[in-house]
Amino acid sequence: MHSNQIRIRLNYGLIIATNQLDLLTRKATPLILAIAVALAVACASGVSTEPLAPTAVVPSATTPTQVSARTAASPPVSVISIDAESLGARAFKYTESLAIDLAPRMSATDHELRSAEFLRDRMAELGYESELQNFEFDYLNQEGDFIHLIGLAESSMNARMIRGSSPGTEEGLLVNIGLGRIQDIPADGLNGAIAFALRGEIPFETKAQNAASAGAAAIIVANSYPDPISAAFSREFEFLAVSVSGLDGDKLRQRIDGGQATVRLDVTPEVLPSRNIVATNRGVSGDIVILGAHFDTVPGSPGAVDNASGVAIVLTIAEEIAGLNLPYELRFVFFGSEELGLFGSQHYLNSLTPEEASRVSLMINLDAVGAGQLELHGDSELVAAAQDIADDLDISVRRGVIPANSSSDHAPFEAAGIPVLMLFGSDFSQIHTPLDAMDTVEPDTLGAASALVVAGLFGGFGGVTSMDKPN
Repeated sequence: MHSNQIRIRLNYGLIIATNQLDLLTRKATPLILAIAVALAVACASGVSTEPLAPTAVVPSATTPTQVSARTAASPPVSVISIDAESLGARAFKYTESLAIDLAPRMSATDHELRSAEFLRDRMAELGYESELQNFEFDYLNQEGDFIHLIGLAESSMNARMIRGSSPGTEEGLLVNIGLGRIQDIPADGLNGAIAFALRGEIPFETKAQNAASAGAAAIIVANSYPDPISAAFSREFEFLAVSVSGLDGDKLRQRIDGGQATVRLDVTPEVLPSRNIVATNRGVSGDIVILGAHFDTVPGSPGAVDNASGVAIVLTIAEEIAGLNLPYELRFVFFGSEELGLFGSQHYLNSLTPEEASRVSLMINLDAVGAGQLELHGDSELVAAAQDIADDLDISVRRGVIPANSSSDHAPFEAAGIPVLMLFGSDFSQIHTPLDAMDTVEPDTLGAASALVVAGLFGGFGGVTSMDKPN
């Protein structure tokens, strides 16, 4: 059980050191701020305070599997960057690797697996405990070759499942019931037949109910225009129902008029394989913070904004803070099969023991961050804290609204009572299309999100950092 209050318990030495630096850092440049925070971390954790040049190397866009890295054997890092421009440039390079070299990354495919292995290996190079978390899930495609014409040359026909109807497999004689009104039903009923109806005059749902009442096993509804159509019932209905285009409807009607036509409707879930990547930085307290982003794409899209951008930001943050001790356990999770229905994040949440889940203080989700104004969504206290951090770093950010009929990987955690913060960009115009390519990605947005999260991880989301305004 979690309250809405964020429970990051910071190392006491860090609190003292950062408060002593408060006046300096609030007037300082981002570079001085970075050094100040790093010194505070060093004072609290025992990391050497000798100034070292940052050793992170920008990844190559052409050879993603040969990215230079800080490894666990590298010297401890004393300087972290809250320089949004620098972080944005590095995140942009990672975005290129994901959206060009590793594209496509379609959900639950070998392409997704290839990208997962790259992410696992990159996080291991950075010194984190990194592993693939394989899982399977049942997926019901809403469109496919659902109609099989028995004994005819055309073996199958494309159809769309009517939302709210039930999947299944049914076979029977195809019977034309016109507009699907009660007076259109044969007097002797349908008795296990597959009903065929035309769109128009009464709702799809009423057509289906009339057919079911007459004993039909399922219904096919054809559009009144040549194009396909998507339809939905107002409530769940235990009856198999699909729609077809007007052109395919004409073909079915011709088969019926030419004699008996037997069809089989086969609308059943597939079992698909996918995977998450989980990388861990062990902390000194029992609290857990999850920083996540999904790495899969829809078919046909390079997925630069959605969501190479979010993954790139997580990689950049992981690279920047590698080797530093944190006062909590930080888990980086790259989620698979988000585009098919948040399957990766739901599986990861389900994989946590009740004891682990009770220790999760917050979940930060980065999705489609690469274009437009940086926006925030989630727990009200987290959003307010993030806005304060943005003000101190001179970053433009605003509270946003997730588009209707959309969701992302924070949702399962939010439903479980875990405080969440989602960062995203305001421009969704090209996502899920072939145009979601690198020319849509804005380094400034990547940098703003990276800097905000780095600052938040070092206490800003807990309400006690050198960036806090004095009482």
